[in-house]
Amino acid sequence: MEENHPGFLGRYLPILILTSLASIAVAASRPTQSEAPAVPVAISLNSVTAISANDVWAVGNGTDSQDPDNTDAAFEHWDGSQWTLVPGQRTLEDQEIMMGSDAAGPDDVWAVGSVGQPFFDDRQIEIQHWDGTSWSFVPADQVSINNVLDGVAVVSTNDVWAVGSKEVGGGSRDHSLIEHWDGTRWRAVPIPDPPGADFLHKVAVVSANDVWAVGTYAPNLQTLPLAMHWNGATWSVVPVPAHPTLSTVLTDVVALASNDVWAVGSAFDPTIPSRSRTFIVHWDGGVWRHIISPGTGRFNADGFATVTAIAPNDIWAVGNYVDNGEKTLTEHWNGTAWSIIPAPPSFSMNDAAAVASDDVWAVGWMISSSIIQHWDGTSWSVVPSP
Repeated sequence: MEENHPGFLGRYLPILILTSLASIAVAASRPTQSEAPAVPVAISLNSVTAISANDVWAVGNGTDSQDPDNTDAAFEHWDGSQWTLVPGQRTLEDQEIMMGSDAAGPDDVWAVGSVGQPFFDDRQIEIQHWDGTSWSFVPADQVSINNVLDGVAVVSTNDVWAVGSKEVGGGSRDHSLIEHWDGTRWRAVPIPDPPGADFLHKVAVVSANDVWAVGTYAPNLQTLPLAMHWNGATWSVVPVPAHPTLSTVLTDVVALASNDVWAVGSAFDPTIPSRSRTFIVHWDGGVWRHIISPGTGRFNADGFATVTAIAPNDIWAVGNYVDNGEKTLTEHWNGTAWSIIPAPPSFSMNDAAAVASDDVWAVGWMISSSIIQHWDGTSWSVVPSP
């Protein structure tokens, strides 16, 4: 069930070649009614947030353990010694998918995504919050009959940003969406409207007046990288160099300082989307520049899903490639160049988060269960997960 397990290619490349703007038909009821908290099975992890060495959250979705026709939000927690499943809220007769997470502290964690019923194009935003004791629903600003959130980033307890996409005028989700938490409620905020279809995937924070969101837009049926910036008053589009010959998408962004921001994704052949290369750009405080990153040499679904940073000379980009099956691709920036670092194979690695140079987590999906990998300063290894 692909909708239950959105892998790297399933999550991003189809959106981009959809310059015809046909969305996956999945969809929605508002997450206002719920049963007792439950934990799902056959989990796909889509996001990971590291608060400390003994406090890490991974979120995603899995099959409803009480009703196999449904998909529930999934929450896994690392306490320094093991990963365990933590019950979350769930809706009735729906497919829930949690795509992004971030935290202000141990008792202030956010997870965002969407919820809907199969075969309808009217997904609704779902937001859950961890208060240190339990996960609970928080109302979102539902701006259309079909809207989702894919990424979230925290400035402080009362200053949180989330990004995604929405439907405008019927049809499919084809416009970017940004919502803000002010400590009381979530509200959609005005943003630029690039030509063609546009989608925001992830968001990263430098400070309250320095926030970046990245994704893609498609003017004239050409897929190009998209970056928007918040200066404390308004959002604006900032030009990003595209690949000179291939279509380009940005899937994640990480910010270390106002002059040190990285965004990653893939550049692909629009006629054969599985033919793709890694793609990385860097913001130096004045412009975005394309930075060369090595690929596997196969030009076979090479691409990054995520990027995380410990220091300016210690950055990880994680994604996938295909070689007799989908494999994990991890690359490291040492302050001078990107290089490939071997990692165990997986079907799809979706997100990464760093605690320290010898404590980095990456999460995803492997066949019919979640997969979690850990970097200990020397090598990547698989850590047992529920």
